[in-house]
Amino acid sequence: MLIRPKPILTYSSGVLAIAFLIAGLCQTFLNRNRDNEVTTFYFTVHTRMLSYEEVEADYGTAAARLQAEFSKALGGRATTSGNGRRKRETKTDGPKVTVIGISDNDSDGISVLSGVAYPRPTAPSKYEFTQRISIIPNTVVVQIFSAGHGDPAVPTETFCFPTVTGTPSTTRTPDELTSCPSCPVPECPPQTSCPPCSSSPLPTASSGLPCKVDIGLILSATREAGQANFNKEVEFVHHDLASKWSINPEATEVNFIAYGSAGFYPSDHGYEYPNNTAFYEDIDKLYDRRLLARESIQIAIKDAAMDKEKRREGVKHVVVLFVYHTSQEDVDSAVGGANDVIADGSSLIFIGVGPLVDLEMLNALHGFIIGTDVLDDITAEKINTAICATASPPTFQYPSDWSRPTLATTTLATNFGHLPCQADIVIAMEKSHVLRYEEFDEEVLFVRDKVVPHWTISINETQVLPFGYGRKDFSWYRNDFTYPNNGEVFTDLTKIKEEELFSNPDFGMAISVAANMLTKVRPNSVFVTLAFTYTSALPDAWLAYAQLPFLKEPGRKFVIVAIGNNYNETVLREFSSNLIKATEYTDALADQISEELCKDVSPPPPSSTLSTPSTTPTTSVTTESSTSEQPQGPMCTSNGVPYKVDISLYVGASLEAEWNSFQEQLEFIHHRLASNWSINPLTTEVEIAAYGEYLKTGFSPSAYKYARNEDFYNDIDSLSTSKLLDGESLSTALMYASFD
Repeated sequence: MLIRPKPILTYSSGVLAIAFLIAGLCQTFLNRNRDNEVTTFYFTVHTRMLSYEEVEADYGTAAARLQAEFSKALGGRATTSGNGRRKRETKTDGPKVTVIGISDNDSDGISVLSGVAYPRPTAPSKYEFTQRISIIPNTVVVQIFSAGHGDPAVPTETFCFPTVTGTPSTTRTPDELTSCPSCPVPECPPQTSCPPCSSSPLPTASSGLPCKVDIGLILSATREAGQANFNKEVEFVHHDLASKWSINPEATEVNFIAYGSAGFYPSDHGYEYPNNTAFYEDIDKLYDRRLLARESIQIAIKDAAMDKEKRREGVKHVVVLFVYHTSQEDVDSAVGGANDVIADGSSLIFIGVGPLVDLEMLNALHGFIIGTDVLDDITAEKINTAICATASPPTFQYPSDWSRPTLATTTLATNFGHLPCQADIVIAMEKSHVLRYEEFDEEVLFVRDKVVPHWTISINETQVLPFGYGRKDFSWYRNDFTYPNNGEVFTDLTKIKEEELFSNPDFGMAISVAANMLTKVRPNSVFVTLAFTYTSALPDAWLAYAQLPFLKEPGRKFVIVAIGNNYNETVLREFSSNLIKATEYTDALADQISEELCKDVSPPPPSSTLSTPSTTPTTSVTTESSTSEQPQGPMCTSNGVPYKVDISLYVGASLEAEWNSFQEQLEFIHHRLASNWSINPLTTEVEIAAYGEYLKTGFSPSAYKYARNEDFYNDIDSLSTSKLLDGESLSTALMYASFD
């Protein structure tokens, strides 16, 4: 028969009782399982799950809740029998947990003594058992021992943990456990006489990740996460995730922030930690910091982009972002920022924690997604695998002693072909580090020596504009369709071949330059965009997709030449049905390209009105075209030459402003200010948001990507329904303005 303790125990009066109870419980479990080999664990935890006052008020309910939590963590079944209540069971497969006694913990919360029996083949190790219990929020195991069938009724060895003061740790390694002297019952000393354990050492860094990488950690200090889960994040990063990294300037470097809509907590030494210990000391400062209002993936991604100046040059950057809640509005607002982060050469990894995260919704952000209910060592392994998978450089690495080869010079052809139509052809050549230099040279020489000789270049026949493109940059030697002959095209293509490669691919830049050249098209000419590409990265494609109608109006044609096998055909066909695939540059490919250019296209009639941008290309990626319906407001000029401008508008939406004043600001912007602008990617672009003391709301879903004034006006109308925020703070507005 199981000996019951009194409903409430204290350490001063219950130590001896607990010792006898352990012996009785052990014998009971052994008798109950006489026909089976079993292993029984007895464990004491400190927890803030309940207060001692709640236990005193209703011991049975408190014990039932504790047993349910322990059983859930262990994957077992809770048996409750307390204070005269009927025995209740939560029927699930697994071990039975029994709470033996509960006592007041002078530091904080309560201490709980419990027991559980396993069939010996399924029994976990003490370390595994401790880890399972430690996933419970605000709970730490302080003592555990075990006994098996055939063993003495009272265990011959106990394990104790360091006394918990301040932040409890949820993970301990076997080396951190200290054995207490064995002793028989009932003389076994209580826990307080167990030799003191040394303080827990910091985890020793392993050999590290197999890749050199800068990691930006974005922790969720939000209401959706909750204080307990935020603390778990900190502990998880310290003990499970970063313990597998070798943090130093020659291997892995780290920066972190804990974010919320009300601000963020930054690290002290972003990307400048000399070792793991310095990082652990820094990350531990986040424990128990107050939450920062609501969750916003959009703000988190903007925060992730703020540390660019601190990162190591030439090292891959990976952002790891913890998410506890998703909404369609938040994800839609974050798409632009995510694309900018990825297009800048970084990778995104989203850790969706808990049931409120729609992992499918996160696909729109083009990151690596890991879903989990528990932050444990398995999750850490998945994250670390993803870090190096996304950080693997996609480019070919040359030996340090490599020099660019000199290719044989090809002389200019003397006989040229003719196209069946008068065409102005923009030739966009991939010039990023996804190519080797040999491949780039081969691409340019193919255009120079095999494609262009199919055409006769002159003012009255075919015109071309060749350029190389990469991330936010391009190179050309002429900005209009004015080549007098094939010889000058040959010369400029030779110059492009000798140039250095740009960094990352950017298909959007190819389309941006082509769109800007529409103002230079000759009358009665077909306009053709001929774009060579080796890749089709989704974020890059998304940035360019909105401009495609601009290049496909009557009299215009868009032809893609996809080289190699590292592109996504489905994505490229979204851009153009005129897709030519090839694995090598041949005469047959040159013939196929020339045959395609004038097929099924003719110059637009003179009376037609087409979109014609009015500025020359810049190195900015544009996303929409202007139209003839646009208002022709004044443009910014420098010495009489018009130039582009991006305008950030921040509207005071504080309680001090009052509702009427807030509406008047929006009316002024709509009808008096913005009505004088020509809003489109080629002239003026805008972002608008409302701000208060700590928050910003009403983010522009199309910030800096409006196709026309009407689209911007629609966002102003949507903003007019926003609620007023707290106080007014100019520093908040300036802080968010810096994020853009």
